[in-house]
Amino acid sequence: MLNRLKTLPLTIVLTVLIWMYAEAQFTNTQENVQLSVKLVTPSPDLSVRELDPTKNRLSDTINAVVTLQGPRNELDSIFQQSQGVPDEELASLSYAPPASELKPGEDNSIDVASMLNSLKYFRQRRVIISSAAPRRVTLEVDRVLHLQKAPDFRPAATVDRAVLSEDAVTVNVPSTTLEQLGGPGKIAVIAEPQSPLATLPAGSTQ
Repeated sequence: MLNRLKTLPLTIVLTVLIWMYAEAQFTNTQENVQLSVKLVTPSPDLSVRELDPTKNRLSDTINAVVTLQGPRNELDSIFQQSQGVPDEELASLSYAPPASELKPGEDNSIDVASMLNSLKYFRQRRVIISSAAPRRVTLEVDRVLHLQKAPDFRPAATVDRAVLSEDAVTVNVPSTTLEQLGGPGKIAVIAEPQSPLATLPAGSTQ
């Protein structure tokens, strides 16, 4: 019993030291970290983009300035990369909102800190996003229409005969964009010699 009592103070000291070390490891804070996350559509039938009401524009990337908490070495690494050239993992952060939570034509907004905390990149590094600016972002969710269009071949020089690999191609376009263009009749697929039709962009006819 006496030996146990003698070792008790040492046990308490070690416990306190371990607790202090763990507390220091996980409560470090780093402010003003700039992050970019690419929005990925969860369904081929949906278009998801961030709506910036102040600039009246759409973007497929969410940019935020955040405060991080976690191990000091991880915070330093992320902060330094955010100020310079990020590694492949940090540069390719992406987020696909659950399709079940997206409502085309309605108000769709997400909490930025919660979105970032759901990413595997931060969970693996035991890093938490405690705050973000902007705090929330609005997503424009639109239905994607799949139009069948016949390619229009316009050679740079006169040719006697042209053979197209496909009689028709599928053009995927958000319904709002199609409405702004003026309808399906304004969409054209221009074929180029020796170019795969699958890689051609859709354009508006004159």
